[in-house]
Amino acid sequence: MNEMYKGQERRKFKRVKVKLVVIYRKDQPLDVTIHEGTKEIKATMLDISEGGISILTEADIPVSTTILIRFTLIKTDKDHADFYGNMELRGEVRYNRLTGKSHRVGICFLDISDADKHNISDFVQTIESQPTKD
Repeated sequence: MNEMYKGQERRKFKRVKVKLVVIYRKDQPLDVTIHEGTKEIKATMLDISEGGISILTEADIPVSTTILIRFTLIKTDKDHADFYGNMELRGEVRYNRLTGKSHRVGICFLDISDADKHNISDFVQTIESQPTKD
């Protein structure tokens, strides 16, 4: 279990640790100015599951904020790499914990397509089956 979290595990989907670049922006309603609606911020994805991700970012994103998340999953082995394509998913911030100067933010996917859910599930299974590097 994660040493930062001491409570009961509530996730429905298997989650694996990753270090991927994530770009996100607030999912603004149409009446918000373009400057706010188009601002993109880089973050590092810490883990992923079919249900969501956690990221590390310098931005303080309030809980319950709906954001758009964009990332690319690539499955690799020693012989080749498979490209799943760019994913852009809506998510809702479920928690925001300050860790030093950064925020660890948990995001639950909203309205995820079956194809994206399948690709993420396949990616998680691939990562999980690889030998760990100690």
